[in-house]
Amino acid sequence: MMRIGLFYDGSYFARVSNFYRYHHQRRARISIAGFHDFLRHEVARQTGVAPRFCQIVEAHYYRGRFSAEEVEKRGKLLGERKFEDALMKARVMTHFIPVATFEDGRARARGVDILLALDAYGAAVSGKTNFIVLITGDGDFVHLVERLNALDCQVMVTAWDMQSADGMLTLRTSQALLDAVPYPVMMQSLVDDEVRKDDALINQIFMEEQPRVSFESPPGVADGHGRPEPHVLDGGDGEETEAEWATGIVVNLPAGRDFGFIKPDYGDENLFFHATWMEFDGVVDAREKFNDLRVGDRVEFDIGRNPKTGQPTATNVTVVS
Repeated sequence: MMRIGLFYDGSYFARVSNFYRYHHQRRARISIAGFHDFLRHEVARQTGVAPRFCQIVEAHYYRGRFSAEEVEKRGKLLGERKFEDALMKARVMTHFIPVATFEDGRARARGVDILLALDAYGAAVSGKTNFIVLITGDGDFVHLVERLNALDCQVMVTAWDMQSADGMLTLRTSQALLDAVPYPVMMQSLVDDEVRKDDALINQIFMEEQPRVSFESPPGVADGHGRPEPHVLDGGDGEETEAEWATGIVVNLPAGRDFGFIKPDYGDENLFFHATWMEFDGVVDAREKFNDLRVGDRVEFDIGRNPKTGQPTATNVTVVS
């Protein structure tokens, strides 16, 4: 019996799911239940054990988490709960560490990786699992893999190496991590393999295709002109909606212009935003808030799309006190 334990690096998984939702032709998020069934069969295929003898006995999800008050203030509490419901339905145990803001102004949840590594090692030592799947790309887990190998606990890593067409979102898996594991699985190759495009095991990894994000120009704004309003990239199905609320630093405000750029804390390229995309009760309020901005201000924002270029933007921007 292959007793499989799954260990999710939540931040990494969120980026993977967002990539397929917004930057891949599938236009769909990852289905947790479908992904689990795929992993069970992939373990069976690579080890030569019949699928019925490959069973997931535990699954864990690790991520930093903002306080309920902060999430509710941004209108994201329902989406976050819906995602947690999806995890719960798939029998995934959640492990959250509070997000804190440090002296350099960055918001971090320290210790997430350490907790994941300790729990994975503990599962192997206890004998509850003899096959561990890591959903992560972080090279810091090489030491964990080496310890698991020494315990004769078999290890698989699901790896993604992809970049969006606009270069705004990049996914990489540490080569050192891939070299350390006995069973590296290059997921993007399997998903995009023309031979397996009709493979039910591959297709069930994704939820139903969702429409592209659209833009509207609502009438009747204060200055008499239509204003393009980027739609917030909500999850629809409730999965990973939390990932579309982000934080960052204002890094550029061109003099005399009605736009600027934000460097997001999650590490991608700078995001464009317009004065009228500030969090607002009316266009005048939005412009007043924009005029009060300074380079170096810490802000929170939702992720939208530029109506002209289709690239990610920051919308509903608000300064963090």
